[in-house]
Amino acid sequence: MEHHADPNKVFGLGYTPLSWAIRAFEPMSREPLECVKLLVKAGADLNFIDFDGGSYVMLAVKFGFPGIMKFLLDAGANPNIPDECGNTPIEVAASKGSRDMVEMLFPLTSPSSTLSDWSIDGIISHVKHFGLKPRVCVSFCAHLQFHMLLIITL
Repeated sequence: MEHHADPNKVFGLGYTPLSWAIRAFEPMSREPLECVKLLVKAGADLNFIDFDGGSYVMLAVKFGFPGIMKFLLDAGANPNIPDECGNTPIEVAASKGSRDMVEMLFPLTSPSSTLSDWSIDGIISHVKHFGLKPRVCVSFCAHLQFHMLLIITL
């Protein structure tokens, strides 16, 4: 960052340095929180949506990084941005059994009219019983892989 790199530069298929930071460390035992903090301090757009339809908050939820998610929320990231299937971070956190993340997201998430019991336990129970929203969705990545397969087979 000391060489004035752009923290919002989009590379390849739509990843930014911040989405790479969250994704690249997924198999490691430690969160890449310090890297995320540096990128946010440098001006990373907290609500960017990558090619796969994921916001940074959603990526932190999907990859199981509660510390990163909390930092992003504290820095002003929007917890209501759904993924490519229309699921919100709180629903995905509930589907992964991450009660701690559901508790952090709950006071910041707009209530859903599809849930009769808008409470932490109500959200967890609903997702446990019904699963995530049943929507037919194909991410850009899956769409691209399909077209690559067609090209290869021709």
